[in-house]
Amino acid sequence: MGFQEGAEDESLLTCIVCQSPFGMTARFCGDCGANREQALGIERAKPSQRIRAVEPLPAETRAVFQQTIDSEPVRPFAQEIKRRKPSKLSNARVNMAIRIEHLWFTFQYHGKKIVALGLVIFIGSGYAMTQSLIFLHNSPADIVSKYVAAVSTHDTAYFANNPSLTPDQKNTPFLPSKFNVWDAAQTASWINTYAWNGWMSSGSAALEPGANEPTVYLTLKASSKGLLGIFRDQSWSLSGAMATVTIKYPSNPSLPIYINNIYAGTVGNPSLPEGTYYAMPGPFVINFASQGKTNPNDVNIFIDSTGKFEA
Repeated sequence: MGFQEGAEDESLLTCIVCQSPFGMTARFCGDCGANREQALGIERAKPSQRIRAVEPLPAETRAVFQQTIDSEPVRPFAQEIKRRKPSKLSNARVNMAIRIEHLWFTFQYHGKKIVALGLVIFIGSGYAMTQSLIFLHNSPADIVSKYVAAVSTHDTAYFANNPSLTPDQKNTPFLPSKFNVWDAAQTASWINTYAWNGWMSSGSAALEPGANEPTVYLTLKASSKGLLGIFRDQSWSLSGAMATVTIKYPSNPSLPIYINNIYAGTVGNPSLPEGTYYAMPGPFVINFASQGKTNPNDVNIFIDSTGKFEA
């Protein structure tokens, strides 16, 4: 009968028949000849097989083995590992790496949506920038300059030819020029500041004929028309009708009337009847006494570019 044993460097099993070691892959025990199933206790050993008793180790071998065990230090099963607290820089790096990884995953997962969104933003920003440049070019400087020229020269035709500024010309006449004179306005050095928002189609202007002079405020509006199909071009105009002043005299008919230092008759016989008039910007003063005297009925107001005033 032939036997097959494992290599010498293999881990060994113990034969339950003869208590001898045999290879992990051996088919038979090398000492007693029991097959693998009998050596492992799976099958009963044959009666003819020799069963060796377990022999104790010699005293010298036991002493050496015990000395070796006693000399080795006892190590705990699990040793506590001291961990160093990570620095703020390390935490920052880890957090940054996690965020970059999350961002990259988001880009990969929503790649098509992000590309589409970026394209929409690019087209929208290009449109907004181009339209803003068009609005910037369409400034209200021209309409403001024309208004200043009409006020400084007292050009009533400028207002009369614009129905939006004088919508009720049949019932509301213009205040006579001699009573509506603003000496400071007759200058070519007006200080004009204006601001506009093309997207909102609104604007405003502040006009001063000179330093330390009252300011005239204009409200502007824009009308739009198409440009190149998708853009808007604007033209500016004044918003609202020009100012009106309503004149009422006191009951004493003998009182003299001085309008902007110009004699206008008496209350009983005025050269400028009571009523409502279209008036250009400027101071409007009515005195009911001469030689610099004052009267409780005196009027001193400043007429702006628009609004309703009472004198």
